Amino acid sequence: MVGLYTSRIILDVLGVSDYGLYNVVGGVVVLFSFLTGALGGATSRYITYHVGKKNVEELIKVFGNLKTLHILLALVIFVLAETIGLWFLNTQLNIPAGREAASFWVYQYAMFSALIGILSLPYYSDLIAHERLGIYAVFTTIETVLKLVIVIVLPYIQYDSLIAYSFLFLLITTITRLLFLTYSRIKFVEAKTKPLFDKSLLHEISLFTIWTLVGHFAVMGTTQGLNILLNLFYGTVVNAARGVAVQVQGVIMQFCYNFQMALNPQLTKSYADGDLINMRRLLIISSKFSFYLLLLLTLPIVLETEIVLDLWLKSVPQHTIWFVRLILFQSLMLALSNPLSISIQATGKIKKIKIIEGLCQILTLPISFLVLMFSNYPPESVFIIGCLVEIFTQIIRVKLILPIISIKVSEYITEVIIPIIKVLFMASLLPFLYSICRESSILNFCISMLFCMISVCLCSYYLGLSHNERQYINRLIASKLSLSSVTRKFKS
Repeated sequence: MVGLYTSRIILDVLGVSDYGLYNVVGGVVVLFSFLTGALGGATSRYITYHVGKKNVEELIKVFGNLKTLHILLALVIFVLAETIGLWFLNTQLNIPAGREAASFWVYQYAMFSALIGILSLPYYSDLIAHERLGIYAVFTTIETVLKLVIVIVLPYIQYDSLIAYSFLFLLITTITRLLFLTYSRIKFVEAKTKPLFDKSLLHEISLFTIWTLVGHFAVMGTTQGLNILLNLFYGTVVNAARGVAVQVQGVIMQFCYNFQMALNPQLTKSYADGDLINMRRLLIISSKFSFYLLLLLTLPIVLETEIVLDLWLKSVPQHTIWFVRLILFQSLMLALSNPLSISIQATGKIKKIKIIEGLCQILTLPISFLVLMFSNYPPESVFIIGCLVEIFTQIIRVKLILPIISIKVSEYITEVIIPIIKVLFMASLLPFLYSICRESSILNFCISMLFCMISVCLCSYYLGLSHNERQYINRLIASKLSLSSVTRKFKS
C-alpha cells in the first residue's frame, strides 16, 4: 500500500506531463532489457532445480555459468541502450519542449538501474530457491521504506524533480540489490563461486533462455509498444493515466506474486524429485488461491475506482478510471498463468509453448495499432483488446501445458476454472448491486469495501474450495488461534 501512496505524491510533485514522460522514457530501457526476464526465468529454474536435486557440485557449476551469462547480457544491453536506444529517445518519442535534457538523464539512470538488476539476479534467485522468504520480506521492506523516504524528501530538493527522483530510484536499487548479493554470498556456498565457462552447460541454458525470451519479448514488446502507441496517438497525459493504472496493478499483483513465491520453488523441486502428484496438487492450490487473493484485492477497487482514485490522487489524469478497471481484470488472468508457466519451466520442455504463447500475446500490438489508426475508439480500447488476447492465450496454455505434466484438461476445468467462475460471479453480484444503488458518501464507500471483502471470502470458502481444502483452512486457522492462546497465557 505504500506503493500507492508514493505514486500519489510522485504524480503530484512531478505533474502529469513529467510523470508520463518518466513512464515512457523508462519504458524504452525496459524494452531493451527484455532479455533480463528471459534469463531470469532460466536462472530461477536451473538454480531451483539443482537445489531440489541436492547436488552441491552441480549447483556450483550452474551458478558460475549463470554469472557469466548475466555479465554478458549486461554488456549487450549497455551497448544497445547507448546506441539504438538513445537514437530512439532523441528522434522518435514525443518529448515535451524543454524536457529533452531531463529525459536524457532519466534514461541513463533507468539504464543503470536495469544493469544492476541484471548483475544481481543470480543472487536474488538463489535466495528464493532456498526459500528464505523471511529474509526476502526484510529486504523488500527496506526497499519500500527507502521509496517512502524519497517521496517525503523530494518536494524539498532544490533541483529538477524528475531528474532527482530518477537518481534516487537508482540509489535505492543499488542498495537493495547489494543486500541480496551480500546475504547470498554469506549463506550459500554456490554464490561465492567465480564466473565459469562450460560450453555444453552454457549452450543448454542459452537454449532455454532463447525460448523463454520469445515469451518475454512478446510481453515486453506488447507492454512497452502499447505505451509508445499511446504516446504517439495521445501524448504524455494518457501515458500518465496508464502509468497510474500500471502502478495500481503492480502493487496489487505483488501480493499475488508473494503468495506464489512460496509455492514456485516447491513446484520445480517436486518435478525434480519425480513427484508429479504433489506437483499437480501445488498447481491447483496456487492457481485457485492466487485468483481468490487477487479478487479480494481487486473487486473493491474495480467497483469503487472513482472514489479510490479521488482519495488517493490529488489530480486524476483523464482515462485513469477505466484504465485501472480493465488492467485489474487482466491481472486476474495473469494470476492463473504463472503456476502453469512455472510448471512447464520445471520440465524444460518450453520451446513449443513459448513460441505459440508469444505469438498469441504479441497480437495485442498490431490489433491495437489498427484500431487506433483506423477508428475513433478511445484509448480504453487498447486495454479491452489486451484482456481478450490474454483470455485466448490462457486457453492455449491450458491445452498445451497440462498434458505435458500429466494433468487432464477436464480435471483442471473441474477443479480450477469452474470454482473460480462461480466465485467471481457470486462474489461480485451483491457488491455490484449495492455500489450502483447507494448514495455517494465516505460511509457508504467504507461499507461497500467491507461488503466486497466479506463477499469474496465467503464465496471463496464455500463455493471455491473443495472439502479437503476447507478442512486444511480450518486446521490452519485453529492452529493459529491455538498458538495465539498459548502465547497470551505465557505472557500473563
